[in-house]
Amino acid sequence: MTWRRLLSLSFAGALALLLPAAAAAQSSDALMAKYPAQAAYKGKPAAVNFASHKDARAFRTRLREAAPKGPNFAGHMTVTLWGCGTSCQTVVLIDARNGRVHFGPTASAGAKHRLDSRLLVVNSPEDLKEQFGNDKPPEGYATEYYLWENGRLRKIKP
Repeated sequence: MTWRRLLSLSFAGALALLLPAAAAAQSSDALMAKYPAQAAYKGKPAAVNFASHKDARAFRTRLREAAPKGPNFAGHMTVTLWGCGTSCQTVVLIDARNGRVHFGPTASAGAKHRLDSRLLVVNSPEDLKEQFGNDKPPEGYATEYYLWENGRLRKIKP
């Protein structure tokens, strides 16, 4: 790559080309380890509380199917996804302790999560690489990071 080409790129684009891939982004698993969750909930998952979110009743079948599976995120939350159109996935969280429903961000390429972590990675770098190889993903496929704290997801930049 010539210096003239590098100068024509945005700063972020040029930086991405100059830095090794390992330095530019950590793996989702390594980042998840930095945000540990409390001990996993061991009780029977609560029934879905449809009154806890205005949109919950509209998706009652999906929520009823997901809730009994038990927690898979942040120690006590059950994350479930379903399609909402082309390159669109609805991300919803159900609290296994009380059945409260929380609608999360919209994903294009899935969401990574772990029972022992409070970090939710939407459109993870690994999933984007698997789906698009070395090609740049289309607009709307940006990786986003959300931290579960104080009963809600908060977007962060790790």
